[in-house]
Amino acid sequence: MINVTLKHRFKKAVAVLLLLLLQLLLLGYPSTALLGQNEKTLLQEIESYIKSYYIYKPDEKYFPLQSLEELPKVFQDPYSTYLDREGMKIFKEGLERFLPGGIGISLEQKGSQFFVIAVFPGTPADRAGIKSGDMIVSVNGSPVFNLSLEEVVTRVRGEKGTGVRLCVRRNEQILAFEMTREKISLPLVEYTWADEGIALLKIYSFGDGLVKETVRLLEELKAKGLRGLILDLRNNQGGYVEEALAMCSLFTDGVLLKIREKDSSWQEVRGPEMGETLSIPAVVLVNGWTASAGEIMASALKENRAALLVGETTFGKGTMQTLFDLGEEGCLKLTTAEFTSPQGRTIEGRGIEPQYLVPLAGDQLPLALKLLHCRLKAGKEDALFKPVRINGRAYYPLRAVLLQTGRGIAAGDSPGVYLFYWDNILYRLDLRKSLLSWEDHTGEARNMKVLYHQGITYVQGGFLAEALGLPIN
Repeated sequence: MINVTLKHRFKKAVAVLLLLLLQLLLLGYPSTALLGQNEKTLLQEIESYIKSYYIYKPDEKYFPLQSLEELPKVFQDPYSTYLDREGMKIFKEGLERFLPGGIGISLEQKGSQFFVIAVFPGTPADRAGIKSGDMIVSVNGSPVFNLSLEEVVTRVRGEKGTGVRLCVRRNEQILAFEMTREKISLPLVEYTWADEGIALLKIYSFGDGLVKETVRLLEELKAKGLRGLILDLRNNQGGYVEEALAMCSLFTDGVLLKIREKDSSWQEVRGPEMGETLSIPAVVLVNGWTASAGEIMASALKENRAALLVGETTFGKGTMQTLFDLGEEGCLKLTTAEFTSPQGRTIEGRGIEPQYLVPLAGDQLPLALKLLHCRLKAGKEDALFKPVRINGRAYYPLRAVLLQTGRGIAAGDSPGVYLFYWDNILYRLDLRKSLLSWEDHTGEARNMKVLYHQGITYVQGGFLAEALGLPIN
């Protein structure tokens, strides 16, 4: 269970992808001249926090700290940083989805190119006709090639009421858009009806107030006949851990993650008491930009069998940061913990693999709807997998199950041996021995007998449910 210290710190803990910072912030280290006589006290306080709570061991040669400019050398991860007062203000505005002057787009960098990954309804960009997938060519006539993402964001953003001109490439066309920046308050969550009785709940960020607003929306949806739910976590790059845990608790009362702080052992974490959990079938949509707090929720619902995951393997950020208040000098955002899935699967650098791998965004929602309709119609999702009866027992064709979940199986290094991956685990099928073997995420060797019948390999439903996490009853 979670200890008292960590429980208190969750109120300021954040799990957020660096991309969000680059999209929303212009961070800088103030000069030592500006800090004046307060610099020494500030550096001592920062050094104390690093030595006491930083999960990585910094090189002692940097202590005692001589200046704020040295901090990037001290930190061994990209998520720890010092935020001055203005930086802290902008950071928190980003988590709460508030922009004092912008046009309402979210950007992604691929190499030296910058793409619009989201256009928010009712914003200047939406009204102007900018679309997701547009590639930014120039801002106010200046090309963006070879700029950093933060430099592009800085050029796009500005004071409320000022104008900005964007040129974008869409397919083979170059299009220009003139917009006036506005104060923008983006929603944390909103919903649309995806089908009769099935709602699509888009969760943009785990900002303060998300759970309260989600509970309100769920009550509204239930009053309108909610029967199934699709939670869209695609491009959700994190937020406050406390909000993520409370969101998970709306759907499951199980263990939500395992966490380790500096010089401590792994602990299981459960969420706050949220009353009766929602008992309708649910599917979660994820992609490669689902990160951090989004991954906490995705893995918790997957491994507690509260929802199926559809989409792409997530980003793979398994660390948490804590905001340490430095008074008038801002705050220190420091990586203070790492976390895994409830069953102990590593998230950092690996991400979370959905049960149903669907790389194309346009195919993800249709499959989610299909899964929910199977559950609502047949009472269980395994209607997609047709078992056969052999000697009075139910078996499932392994290759067909792999194909339906977006995976394949390949020939191994010897005759009769075949290989496939699931959740970063290599499975080895030996037809000569009718044996499937693997090492689970703890490193323990496992094996089971398979049935080879009329040229098809069959496995029992227990393997699909327990080892692969598929909804087989």
